[in-house]
Amino acid sequence: MLVSVCIVEYLDPNVRQYAFSFISSVGSQVGVTLGHVLCLLMDWRYVALIGLVPTGISCLIPLFWTESPSWLATHGRFEESEEAFWTLHAQSDIRESELRELISHEKQKKREFLMQTNTNSAFVKFLFACKEVYYWRIIIIGVIIGAYRAAAGRILLFTLALTLIQEITGDSDILLYTIVVDGFGIFGAALSCFLVKRFSIRRLLLVSGSIANILLLLVSASLYFVPNEEWYPWIKILLIACYCIIINAGPYPVLDIVLAEIHPLDIKEFSIFLIGGLTHNGPTSSLIAEKGVLQP
Repeated sequence: MLVSVCIVEYLDPNVRQYAFSFISSVGSQVGVTLGHVLCLLMDWRYVALIGLVPTGISCLIPLFWTESPSWLATHGRFEESEEAFWTLHAQSDIRESELRELISHEKQKKREFLMQTNTNSAFVKFLFACKEVYYWRIIIIGVIIGAYRAAAGRILLFTLALTLIQEITGDSDILLYTIVVDGFGIFGAALSCFLVKRFSIRRLLLVSGSIANILLLLVSASLYFVPNEEWYPWIKILLIACYCIIINAGPYPVLDIVLAEIHPLDIKEFSIFLIGGLTHNGPTSSLIAEKGVLQP
């Protein structure tokens, strides 16, 4: 979640949704596919060693990247914000106007806040935000998004799909099914880049989320009530494939975009900590794990 939120600060608003979907959805799905294939072809120890490479790169990148101009401006570091802004953008009248508007807006916010308190501390801003109803709406939205992603199988979906298809067909060729199932996910993630550019976030989430939920119910019903005889297994496989495509084309990328943009910029670190703690360490994930997808 932290990476997703940080990415948004560096993307141009005109291409933000498209670029964010490509980075967070397509990129992560390709990485998952690569990990699955490597685990089947190599010993897990070698896979773990290979995994140290991207982990090491992710540790080194923050040492060299330019700090977010928006974040610097919200903390009153306007000269550094201007320098960082021109490091990330080419000189133009539009960019000049955008920078001036950013600095002017943050200075106005700072003056208004200092009229209420004598400090500009982010923690004090967080305490003030906690008194507002809108902020708790943001927290509730973040928790609901986290719960939905867990219930929809964001982490376990493709592992479970491989097991399901293998049991349905009775074939032990795991590598083939890994490529096929992950291929559905990559196709859906790539499709999301077009959909988030073409349709509004609200409409896309409503339509794709409804379809995905219906497909998930149909998949569950078919696994319980439809026998693995004649051509019936292909119905189950088709439903699983459609679900993998729809969930990666709509709900997952849209919810990632929403989660990345709802946080107030000046207290973003506190919001990330609070939502992350409630979502990943709270009762929701534990309940789903015990009573839902992990129950045989």
